Amino acid sequence: MPPHPIESVDRPSHSPWPPILLGGGVIASIALSYLAPLGWPGTDDFAARTIGLA
Repeated sequence: MPPHPIESVDRPSHSPWPPILLGGGVIASIALSYLAPLGWPGTDDFAARTIGLA
């Protein structure tokens, strides 16, 4: 046993951080899809032109 026991005065947080961070990530991804939408890959590339999609 150590000569000086470690006593922690910090307590765990009362708010559940994993669900808050997960929800924030989902909301951020939805917002980014409206602010900076990404084009759908494969709509106007060589493979799509080869099979006649574009």
